[in-house]
Amino acid sequence: MIKLIYSQWLRTKRMPIRIFFLICPIAFTLIFCSYLLVGNVLKGVEVFSFFGLFIIVATFAISFFVPMLYDADKDACYYANELRVGVNRRLIFLSKFFLMLLFVLIIEIIAISLFITFLMIFSSVHISFTQFFIFLILINVSLCPMIVCYQFITLKFNYTGSILIGCFTTLASILLGTTDLGIIIWKYLPFVWSIKLALDYGKGQSGTDVIILYLSLSILLTLVLLFVTTQWYNNWEGINYLEE
Repeated sequence: MIKLIYSQWLRTKRMPIRIFFLICPIAFTLIFCSYLLVGNVLKGVEVFSFFGLFIIVATFAISFFVPMLYDADKDACYYANELRVGVNRRLIFLSKFFLMLLFVLIIEIIAISLFITFLMIFSSVHISFTQFFIFLILINVSLCPMIVCYQFITLKFNYTGSILIGCFTTLASILLGTTDLGIIIWKYLPFVWSIKLALDYGKGQSGTDVIILYLSLSILLTLVLLFVTTQWYNNWEGINYLEE
């Protein structure tokens, strides 16, 4: 599996995805920190605001990062190499999932490291590394089901389908996760979990026990989705719709 993941990484060479994965966390953190320097609106809630906004951006960003990961395969005879190579298709699908998950983790680490550095130099905010770690795990694990879904959508409907779904889920998660409109149904919508849990944890309205519960559900849902989608991918003929 490690060799497959490394192989998928090599395929992104000279692809824009590597540049985006480096620039995006740096740009996000710089913009956010610049806003903190010139305004006092977020004074006292800097950490909570950083992660809340990061989760919202990440929820949408995944919808076009996943298609970018498939660009190399699409350009090479529309996935012909992927489908005809003598490697189990399920392992190929899983290798892309783990590579994407690794990318997300790296982006988080870069953004968080820069933010902590900013707080240590320009702010007197108390830094709780336990809180930072909880937010990091929350973001990474809660995005797992979405990564699998976007993999399927990308293969089936390409960029257009993935970004359309990304717009819908992001707007819906903001609406249902930050207002009372989703007070009842948010528990049944996995794409809302990350924003809602981050909001409640930041406000002190939920503890680590609730987060552990939903992260466990997220892992379970991810395993189910991986089983279903790898079964589908194993029989996929390489045909997708909504081509650009």
